[in-house]
Amino acid sequence: MASAQSRLEASPRYSAPAQSSTLDGQQFWEVKQWLEETFSAAGRETPQFEVTARTVAELHRLSQLSKRRTRAVEIVVADLQDMSLDFRNESSREVELLDMAGIAPESFSQAGMTSLRALAGTANHLDLRDAETSSYLLAMADLALETARLDERQRATRREAEELRERTRKGIARLAQLKRALAELERGEESHRAPMKTWNEYMQVMISKDRQYTQQLVNYKAVLTRAGYTPEINHGTLLQAAQKNQELVKQTQPLLETLRSYQDLPPDKALAELAVEEKKRQLEATERRLEDAIHGMAVR
Repeated sequence: MASAQSRLEASPRYSAPAQSSTLDGQQFWEVKQWLEETFSAAGRETPQFEVTARTVAELHRLSQLSKRRTRAVEIVVADLQDMSLDFRNESSREVELLDMAGIAPESFSQAGMTSLRALAGTANHLDLRDAETSSYLLAMADLALETARLDERQRATRREAEELRERTRKGIARLAQLKRALAELERGEESHRAPMKTWNEYMQVMISKDRQYTQQLVNYKAVLTRAGYTPEINHGTLLQAAQKNQELVKQTQPLLETLRSYQDLPPDKALAELAVEEKKRQLEATERRLEDAIHGMAVR
């Protein structure tokens, strides 16, 4: 109730509240009646508030909560009043019994009255309904059990606090270690920043060169295609043909040397003509083999 009152007092006031299209009329009249009853009971004027669906719904929820709590308080107060009436009746009966027995309260000594007050105070603290010895013993037993439970809970709490303290200590140590590692990494970053910058620039240059060379390779391939380049006339094939040509030259060299030796023979026309014709045939055969070999490589 007090919470609702403070919230209403803190809310803005309007001289002409606005009505929402989704406003629940029943909730509005219940809220209005609750506010009037609450502030009238407190002797204060009912404050104005903005009438919207949200405001009315919130105030209606608070009013229902306040009514439930008020009803619960009324039930507790009624029970306490009944208990108080029972205690007064019991007290009157006991006073009559003490008077009939000739043991009036004023006949007790100061120490006796103090003891009675102590017993009464203890009974109140232990929430006893009577002053029987068994009630005191049962209440003290319950108190001892509760004390034992509290002690066990306190020990468990201490253990948990010790564990948390140990974890906190380890966490602080780990945090310090991580901070040192971070500082080392930052120092390492500073020392490696310049080389990394240089390598980055170098990589950019290499990437640019790679693009340039790739484009040049494409252009060269286009030029070779336009020039009629085929795999049969590549460098490897030409090199093999040159090697075979050298081998054929080496094979014909002895024949040429032999032919030159015949030039030093004495002038015998018949023998010279026969020798020349033989060497010509051998030379022609060698030339044919050379031409066939070159033609065969060109065809492959």
